[in-house]
Amino acid sequence: MDSLGQSTDIIEKLTCTDCVGQELNAQADHYRRQQMWDDALELAQISFDLCRQGNHMRSLGIAQMQLGAIHHARGALREAARLYEDSLDSFVYDRRNRSIAWLAIARTKQKLGEWKSVIEAYQFSLEILKGLDQDMYSEILGEYQQVIHSLPPKTLPLLSQSEKGGKEIPIVARVAAGEPLLAEENIEGQILVDDELAEQADFALRVEGDSMVEATILDGDLVLMQQRTDPPPNGRIVAATVTQMDTESTLKRFYDEGDHTRLEPANDDYPFIIITADARIENDIRTRYKKSHPKRHLQFYSGAVAQISGWAIALIREDIR
Repeated sequence: MDSLGQSTDIIEKLTCTDCVGQELNAQADHYRRQQMWDDALELAQISFDLCRQGNHMRSLGIAQMQLGAIHHARGALREAARLYEDSLDSFVYDRRNRSIAWLAIARTKQKLGEWKSVIEAYQFSLEILKGLDQDMYSEILGEYQQVIHSLPPKTLPLLSQSEKGGKEIPIVARVAAGEPLLAEENIEGQILVDDELAEQADFALRVEGDSMVEATILDGDLVLMQQRTDPPPNGRIVAATVTQMDTESTLKRFYDEGDHTRLEPANDDYPFIIITADARIENDIRTRYKKSHPKRHLQFYSGAVAQISGWAIALIREDIR
């Protein structure tokens, strides 16, 4: 779900009946959906000022959420998160809308890569909803569990040669289809990791490019990988090679969608890589993604296979020897 879809979902979840400024909020929401940002902000701000002057706390919270949703939809995530956070004080006696505010905070913080705040916000939302709205609780719990599966690798310090213990693992510069993973020509050096981590990590993959920046994985980083060829849980970051691609292995989030596999970059500027065995269902898949991710480009590989070579375990971002 893109930022516009996320913000729309948040507003649709809010209980807004009999709020001061309800009509203004509805007009602002219409303009937000049309991406007419100036008009949406003007009306939402009028609603906010009206509610604040009248000291209508619940209505003020709704107005703050409307303003936050506009900034959320247009990609101003820090401002959106601030407004969502401000609404919490206005929803002191409104548990349901307070839980939705926490959900909105979790979603914006996820896009900002602030993972500790993401987990805390989901947990607060779920705690408030427990026993209050079981259907929404189950929906948000499923979303939270998917986020847990898709957490970025933990960033670790680099061990120096002077430290005791540890094990050297190879740094792989490239993973090409049909070649042995640890072929000598693919190895650019070695890296020292501690004994505990060495039980899980078999090699380190050198990152090229910015396709995973929203998962805090940057160009030049080393991602410690467990060598595995089995399909991971949805959302897990993997090294995968697509049989029809001319390029080498790609580091992406893995999703098994039943009739196709999606390799998803953590950067909205890059397309989803869609792999399906049957070219005849390509149009149907495009239609579904047009609804769920209307602004996202798709790169299809019909009749191809995604070959997994490793699961991401941790991340290192320091100069190597």
